[in-house]
Amino acid sequence: MKKNILISRIRNPLYRGVLFGLLVLFAMAPFQSRAEVIRSAISSDGVTFTIEPGLRTTGIYVDPYILVAKQGNWVGLFSTSPAPSVLPQVIYVGTSVDGLTWSMENTPIITVPGSNALDPTAVPLGDGSYRVYYSATPGNNPFAGFFLKSGILRPKTNSNNDEDGEIEVSDSKWSFAEDGVNLGILGVSPEAILLDDGDVRLYVTGIGMKVYRSGDGLTFVQETAILPPGSDPTLIRLDDDTYRMYYVDRGQGAELIWTATSIDGLNWQKESSTGIGNIAGSQAWGVPDSIELPDGRIRLYWVDM
Repeated sequence: MKKNILISRIRNPLYRGVLFGLLVLFAMAPFQSRAEVIRSAISSDGVTFTIEPGLRTTGIYVDPYILVAKQGNWVGLFSTSPAPSVLPQVIYVGTSVDGLTWSMENTPIITVPGSNALDPTAVPLGDGSYRVYYSATPGNNPFAGFFLKSGILRPKTNSNNDEDGEIEVSDSKWSFAEDGVNLGILGVSPEAILLDDGDVRLYVTGIGMKVYRSGDGLTFVQETAILPPGSDPTLIRLDDDTYRMYYVDRGQGAELIWTATSIDGLNWQKESSTGIGNIAGSQAWGVPDSIELPDGRIRLYWVDM
C-alpha cells in the first residue's frame, strides 16, 4: 500500500452522528467520572484487526490525527476532551518513537479564544508544513454549532525534510497561523486528502457524511457522492490507487468500525466490519484514525473510556 495521503482524525460519534441541537441532548455526566482514552488495533490486510494491548493515551487527549509515521519518528495532533473540567478544547502536538507511547508538548498549538478546537486533520504543503483543518464551535458548548477552520502548521526547530517531503522531527517545536478564511463548511470530524492534481478533498460528518473539494485548499464546493451510512471517516490509499474508508456505523443499535472501498473517492461500497466495536457501551467511543505503517500494515486508533 502507498503511504496514506492523509491520515485521519478521531472523537465521539455519539455526539457526531447527529449534528448541532441533537448533540446537546447527550448527557455530560459520564465525562465527570471517567476519563477518555485512545486505543489501537493492527491489521495486515486492512480489514481484520487485532487490538493492541495497553492504551495509547490516557487522561484528557482525544481526536488523534497522525502526521508522520516512521520508525523512531511519529508526530500527531491531539484534541483535549470535552469534559467540563478541562474546557475549552484545544489541540496539541504529540510525538512518539513507535506510535504506541505518546508524549504531548507542554502547550497547545491550536486554540480558539472563547471557543473549542477539536478534530484535526491535515494535508502536506510540500515545504515541510501542513494545512490543518479542524472543527470549532461558536461558543464554549463543545457539542453544538460545529464549523471548520484552517491554518498552517510549520516546524520551527530541529526539523529537516526527507526525500518524500515528510518532516524528520526530534523534540520539535511548531508554529501555527490561522488562514483567517471562512471555509463555509459546517460539521465535525473532517478527513482531508490531497488528490493527484493537488486539489484538497474534505469528508465531513454532519447529518450523514458530505464531501467537499477545493483547488486552493480554502474555497470549497460540495461534491455529489455515494457514501456509506455512518460518520467519522478516515481514509487509506491502496496500491492500485483506490481508497479504503474506515468509519463508524451505528446501524441496528451497535457501534462498529466498518470499511468501505471506492475507485474515485466519491462512490463508495460498504465492505466489511473490522470487528472493532463499542462492546462496553462507552459514552465516548469511536472516531477512528487510520495510518499505514512503514511495513505496510494498517493501524487504527479510536477513542474509548
